[in-house]
Amino acid sequence: MSADDSVPRERLRALQIIAMALPMGALAFFGVVVFMVYGAGNPQPAAANALPVISMVAGAFLLITGPMSFVMPAAITQAGLKQIAAGGEHYDLTRLLGLKQTAMIVGMALLEGTAFLGLIAFLVERQPAVLAVPALALAGMLMRFPTQNSVRNWMEQHGRRVLELRQDRQS
Repeated sequence: MSADDSVPRERLRALQIIAMALPMGALAFFGVVVFMVYGAGNPQPAAANALPVISMVAGAFLLITGPMSFVMPAAITQAGLKQIAAGGEHYDLTRLLGLKQTAMIVGMALLEGTAFLGLIAFLVERQPAVLAVPALALAGMLMRFPTQNSVRNWMEQHGRRVLELRQDRQS
């Protein structure tokens, strides 16, 4: 793929729809949770003396899934590149885009689950500080929004990697 090539519009649009659907679910749930907590007229913590266990678990999940949302897609990408490289003479653009999509979904899904957990913690324990968990998770998802340039750069970089893997295999 040369620098002049662009990602097929329909494939880019599919990536963008998926990249918006995942955070939109969490944002919709955020609206429901905020309405349930503040609309009920009782935004105070459920039990003033109780340890906010769910909130703490949500924070721990963010500390784990945040880095994993980068590690897992990278591992999936490396394994997929090896499969593509073993497949034939030229890398298949469709397979490479499919790999990009899979890696993106896995990375974003890890953060989406964490956002939901943080929102459930807020709904149950009503600790405003736990809203940082879904906020950071959503920010992490939105940072991955696929643009024409970012996907093209990813395709070029990983297309070269496929060719390198093929050359290494032939040596």
